[in-house]
Amino acid sequence: MGHSDLDPAIHDRSPWNAGKKVGPKRPLKPRDIWAIRFYLDEHKRLRDRALFDLAIDSKLRGCDLVKIRIGDLMSAGSFRDRATVIQQKTDRPVQFEIMTEARKSLKTWLDRRGGTIRDYVFPSRIDYLGHLSTRQYARLVDEWVSTIGLDKREYGTHSMRRTKAALIYKATGNLRAVGLGLSVNTLGGMGKLPEGLPSLALPDVPLTWETLRIIAPYSLAMAAVGLLESLLTAQIVDDMTHGDSDKRQECVGQGGANIVAALFGGMGGCAMIGQSVINVTSGGRRRLSTFVAGAFLLFLLAVLGPWVGRVPMPALVAVMIMVSIGTFSWNSIPNLRRHPPTSSVVMLVTVAVVVTTHDLSLGVLAGVLLSGIFLRGQGPANVCGRAGSFRRWPHRNLSCPR
Repeated sequence: MGHSDLDPAIHDRSPWNAGKKVGPKRPLKPRDIWAIRFYLDEHKRLRDRALFDLAIDSKLRGCDLVKIRIGDLMSAGSFRDRATVIQQKTDRPVQFEIMTEARKSLKTWLDRRGGTIRDYVFPSRIDYLGHLSTRQYARLVDEWVSTIGLDKREYGTHSMRRTKAALIYKATGNLRAVGLGLSVNTLGGMGKLPEGLPSLALPDVPLTWETLRIIAPYSLAMAAVGLLESLLTAQIVDDMTHGDSDKRQECVGQGGANIVAALFGGMGGCAMIGQSVINVTSGGRRRLSTFVAGAFLLFLLAVLGPWVGRVPMPALVAVMIMVSIGTFSWNSIPNLRRHPPTSSVVMLVTVAVVVTTHDLSLGVLAGVLLSGIFLRGQGPANVCGRAGSFRRWPHRNLSCPR
């Protein structure tokens, strides 16, 4: 309803946004999120903690957030992987992922709140069957940001919607991931990266037979797989460079390096087939190329650790996929018809066991056992017929029947 310019009261009326900050609200930073969660946990405000976590994860408008029902988040007594809500403004469905922190706080609140799948997650204070009002939600947001020392004029309910998108973009720099609402893992999120050079320290474990009995199965499995992969890598490099490496020296060097690495808190390792093939195809022929690769990796972790930790895992997976595509011998597929059937069976069984069990040692064990069985079934005549394959190792003498 309009007012007349001749009305004296209209001249004393100030605009609604006079003295207020307008425009988009600022998103919360990680330290702000931690501070608000600490405040809510300290005062045992279960509902507010669940509301805060769900507001960040869902990125919903206030009118949609307060109307979420228990059935939207849970199914058969457990939380859904991705919840779906129909937006009031657009009348379109939107999906969002419920992260670990939100699952914990929601479970604690719903255990205290009770109710059925048709009840609202956040009931009203006045009408228990109704939902929390949007105005009350806005007042709660103002209280949260004011408690940790932020200016409530710069933050609001829209800040809760912008927070997760800002965090994802800061971690990955991927606008597509922000648009899809994906929570992209980074390399730093998989574990703590080293912040400097390692120091020498002996393992703090009791030197008893019980300790040996515990670690022996894992040690033997890792040693067998590591030695086999190193020998295969050496053989592949020899075939590519038409050289003849000392396999015994390679194995001794790998074992000694693993012992020294363990004294500095490192993990055991072995030769890397993919990286070795790329190194050779790129022109590397001497030890200097491998030393430069290891030194640069040490520089990345010790000096550029914070930046390396921001690398998104999908990008790293894409790099590994391209490495596998570049190093895979595509000629081996059509050659299956020309190779001996036993060799093809050993290869296929080894791959199948590794893929199904996710255990490389079991695949290697299956391949070795099958190779032994087939070799035993061929008899000594067939083995001696292949004596030419051992010419590269003159110290091996075959005694064949006449």
